[in-house]
Amino acid sequence: MPRYRFVRPETRTLPLSEDDWLVVRVRLTAGEKYRMFRAMYPVDDEGRAHVDSEQVIFAPLWTYLVDWSFTELPIRGAALDVVQAAVAALDEDEIEEVRTAMTAHRAAVAAERAAEKKTPTGATTSAPRSPSLVAVGGRTET
Repeated sequence: MPRYRFVRPETRTLPLSEDDWLVVRVRLTAGEKYRMFRAMYPVDDEGRAHVDSEQVIFAPLWTYLVDWSFTELPIRGAALDVVQAAVAALDEDEIEEVRTAMTAHRAAVAAERAAEKKTPTGATTSAPRSPSLVAVGGRTET
C-alpha cells in the first residue's frame, strides 16, 4: 500500500480539569509547522534567528488549537488573530494546564509516528497458508 504524503485533517479532544477540553490537530502540515517555528524564532534584518520567548510559549498553542470548551471566548472557526488573542488572554494557571495537555499530546503523537516508521511498508503479519513439508514431516527423499 502506498504511503499517503499529506497530513490528514484529524483532531483529538484533550481533557482538562473541571470537564473542560481542547480540540487539537493531531499533526501539523509542513506550512503550519514552519509558520509556528518562524513565530518562535524570527529572523532579523541580518538573517540571524533569535528566540522569541513569548512565542515559544504561545505559538504551539495557537497552531495546534482548533476549539475549546471555554465559552467566554469561543475560537472554533475564528481567524488566527482572534485565536492568538484568546490564548494570550488565558489566566496564568489555565495556560499552564493547556500547555501541559498540549505537550503531552505532542509527545504521544511523536511516539506514535516513531512506532509507525518502524513498521515496514507492505509487511504482513499473517502466517503462511500451509506449513512447509520439512516442518510437517521432515525431509522427503527422491
